[in-house]
Amino acid sequence: MIIPGLEANKYLDTSSADLEKNHTSITVDGTPRTLTLTDPATGNTITVVFRIAFFGMTFNRLDANSGSLYLVMTSTGLYPSGGCSGRTGVGTASGSSYSFGWGIPERKVTCYRSLQAQNGSFHGDVRITNFSLGYTLITPNPLEVYGGNYEGELVYNVGANGDLDFNAQSTSDDEIRILLKATVKHEFNLKFPTGGSSENVILGAEGGWKQWINGGKIPHSLSKEVPFSLFSSTKFTVAMQCEHDGGNQNCGLKNTQNSDIVPVEVMMTMPGFKSNGVDVKNMRMTSAVNKLAIDAPDSFIVDRRSHVDFRVLRPAVETMVKAPGSTWKGAVTLVFDAQTQ
Repeated sequence: MIIPGLEANKYLDTSSADLEKNHTSITVDGTPRTLTLTDPATGNTITVVFRIAFFGMTFNRLDANSGSLYLVMTSTGLYPSGGCSGRTGVGTASGSSYSFGWGIPERKVTCYRSLQAQNGSFHGDVRITNFSLGYTLITPNPLEVYGGNYEGELVYNVGANGDLDFNAQSTSDDEIRILLKATVKHEFNLKFPTGGSSENVILGAEGGWKQWINGGKIPHSLSKEVPFSLFSSTKFTVAMQCEHDGGNQNCGLKNTQNSDIVPVEVMMTMPGFKSNGVDVKNMRMTSAVNKLAIDAPDSFIVDRRSHVDFRVLRPAVETMVKAPGSTWKGAVTLVFDAQTQ
């Protein structure tokens, strides 16, 4: 990123013994900085680690009689001293300017490159322009972060003994401010085969009803698997709400001809998802206030086939068959709350 308007004036002298003041040099603080970014809409925060890892700049000759920057700064971009790493450098054939960049270690350093007096002499003022910074930014796993627009600001002091020092006679600014913005957008979608948000679930007897019709053998259970597809890049919760209380935090099916209620168990299976570190496989849903908390996935899960199973066990089936011709109904509502904000 180029820092707009930041300039410095420096006097270069190939005959000077002062490598910082009169030769190519710069002081940069590459120490990692921890910064809190805040979403102003929600107050949610994330912590990032920022550090300056590279800089680039251009030396511009102010007087053609001073000498050739191209000659005296040859290879400046490749061979710095003081802890920086060589990266790139190029000068104009006319000798009027030289642009270069160096890598910065994870500490505050003063790096330099002496002017190449053997290639010619230079005595004169230069203006440093086109200053740019490269940086590294370590962020938390976005899958574990609430969605939002986060921002925060870093301030680097410019000048003598500052975080950034051109070791120059004058500098246009005494600080630079870096505004960091991070946008986190999560995806969450749930699709039933019918395309709607509700399903009419009809429970069937295990092994079919023939055993009951022909021999009076009561089915071991009544059940139905309802598939759905799940897309998610974030953690979420699932809550179960019941039209009828089936006891023991189960929902219930009510006989439409009287007030009898039998419990129906609801089990959730979502491959690739975990709840408190445990695979969500045949995980019992309850009507408790505490929702089923689903951990953030390790990666964005797309179109994962999942299913919810409804089951009435043998004791409840025995109650139901004692009322021949009866109809048992009950609404079960599963509320998926994606943690995107």
